[in-house]
Amino acid sequence: MNNYILTITSKGADAVFKLTYKDGVFFRLEAKRQDFKENQRDRLMQVIPHLEKGLEINSYNGVTIERELKEQSEFTQYLSEYSAKYLQLSGGLQHRMNGIEGNALKAIIKHLESISTTPAEAFILWQQILSNWDKIEPFYAKQMELRQINTNINIILRQVKYGGIGKSKTANYADDIRGSL
Repeated sequence: MNNYILTITSKGADAVFKLTYKDGVFFRLEAKRQDFKENQRDRLMQVIPHLEKGLEINSYNGVTIERELKEQSEFTQYLSEYSAKYLQLSGGLQHRMNGIEGNALKAIIKHLESISTTPAEAFILWQQILSNWDKIEPFYAKQMELRQINTNINIILRQVKYGGIGKSKTANYADDIRGSL
């Protein structure tokens, strides 16, 4: 659904309307502020294009049409960052979102905000986790689903902060013992 703001400031009219197009077809006209006569409203309905592609975003003779921009929610911002990284690491496969994944992302957001001083800092931390995914040990780096990230969030944070690539201590001890034989 796309929304547009139609503002009319001309002789005998001062009004603001919200136009809604659903799947590219005119869906609804809502009056936000109206000083409009009934015959002007009827004429307006004749002028509004039935298809969204026929709508021109511009200003002409006291009539302005502009797209209504909505600010992304915090959840959507996190999801957008994750989806872009998932697309990159999966070789072009889209992430499939479901209830479990949504709840996992909410839990990740809650945890990051609990260890950060501000929500903005938590979002920057999320971006850092994703941009430094190559610093995570391969076992965890392969676990790209949100539910897996949520389960391993502390391990992932530690590996991003201190660098996780390399052998574990146990593997290093085993190599040392083999080398001494």
